[in-house]
Amino acid sequence: MEDLIGLGFKSYFPNFQIHGIHCIGTREIQICLLRTALLLGVNFIYGEATAGILEPGLTVPGDIRSDPSQWRVITNSAGLIVPTKILDHVQNNDANLNQESAETAADNNSPRKTLPPAELAFTSGEQNFERLEKHSKVDYFEKATSLDGAIFRKESSGGLPAEINHIIPFDSLVVAEGESSKLIRHLGFDRYVTRFGPAIGIIVNLVFDRSNPVEKKLKEFVVLKSQADWRQTCLGKLYENGVEVENMEYMKFSTHFIVVTAKKDSLVKFGVLKENRAHIQDALDKENIDFDRLGDFARHLSNSVGIPSTAPLAAQHGVNIFDFSCKGQLTRPFTVLNPPKEGDSALVHKPLVLPIGDSLINPFWPQGLGVNRGFHSSLDAVWTVFQDTIPSSGPSTSRDIALQERDVSHRMMLWYPLISPLVNSGVQWRADPLSRYSVKIPQTMHMNDVQKHATVSSLTPRILNTLKLKLPK
Repeated sequence: MEDLIGLGFKSYFPNFQIHGIHCIGTREIQICLLRTALLLGVNFIYGEATAGILEPGLTVPGDIRSDPSQWRVITNSAGLIVPTKILDHVQNNDANLNQESAETAADNNSPRKTLPPAELAFTSGEQNFERLEKHSKVDYFEKATSLDGAIFRKESSGGLPAEINHIIPFDSLVVAEGESSKLIRHLGFDRYVTRFGPAIGIIVNLVFDRSNPVEKKLKEFVVLKSQADWRQTCLGKLYENGVEVENMEYMKFSTHFIVVTAKKDSLVKFGVLKENRAHIQDALDKENIDFDRLGDFARHLSNSVGIPSTAPLAAQHGVNIFDFSCKGQLTRPFTVLNPPKEGDSALVHKPLVLPIGDSLINPFWPQGLGVNRGFHSSLDAVWTVFQDTIPSSGPSTSRDIALQERDVSHRMMLWYPLISPLVNSGVQWRADPLSRYSVKIPQTMHMNDVQKHATVSSLTPRILNTLKLKLPK
């Protein structure tokens, strides 16, 4: 919150109280970041997605603006389009990946599917278990769909997408497409996946009327069913009405925000789910959801909080139901795009690809908020790009130093849950990881490395010097 205030949050939302409990919604975070970025000259393009990457030397017919000697991203309204040559290779060599490839081709060539009303949002489970290799009861491994299936190369067959809206040159590519990013899966990123017990999340947003004294007096809270007195809370009221949820959190800012973890059997009993299907992914199939009953379920939740029944659902994402039974994270925090095979590769720039946010690691709610790691992974990626451009005075290249520090900052982010004692004050945050992560994290990492490998540390010289730590002889 301190970091957001430094970016102008109080100016954008004058009613925000700096002191007290800081409860703000995703929308407000986005508005703060968007407005600040616009003031800094960042260009935003809406309603488009990455359709693919063009390698240097590949020309696009009719394009007179972009430099064909650069790496470029192409965008459209449909999303990633895998070159035909890559699709053929995937389909011929891995039956488990055939389904995703077929779905990709179908999505790119078919009209948009009919969606529920805007106020009743729907998100299916992100994990396709047919792609996962099972290592234990809860641990899985997801192999990348392809190594460079998102790249259009000069020798690729199948041609370029029919729809190209923008061609954007880049020196580094930061990917924030979320857990289901096909771009990441087609750039060689493998993932670890931990599968927990069935967990269904429901988020409700209702219009907050600040002129209504009843709504203004409502207090924010978090209630867990593990509490001894849960029957005396709103969870008890819901249970008496046949609605069973594991927990509930209520906040208000520009909307009344409610989030719960709902029992699948309770959703079936209430009629939200038409059939009690065994797998969460099948249970949350769009055809198995009664959206009218989902709206009624949301109204039960809001009534238990004390929100007047006259408060309408927010126009967009009034209700969102989704699966969060799995936690996935990439096996590495970066990759490097390979230059064209022909020509002098030493003269061709090799861009970094840096996944951030849920693209890098998606959160499991009971283990804490994912927004914390989303912020830090973003700033860590910025620091990596910055270091990659600084001339090196030692034996290591700028690229070597940048990637080594990216590995270390990634480990720092994952070492412990990012609770307050392990994160520095947001007032002093910069892109440099040492301005954000407490020294307790790298100190603990260092001691762990020393204990396991007597003369080896994965901390970088800069971090060791900052912490005034030395490797044992």
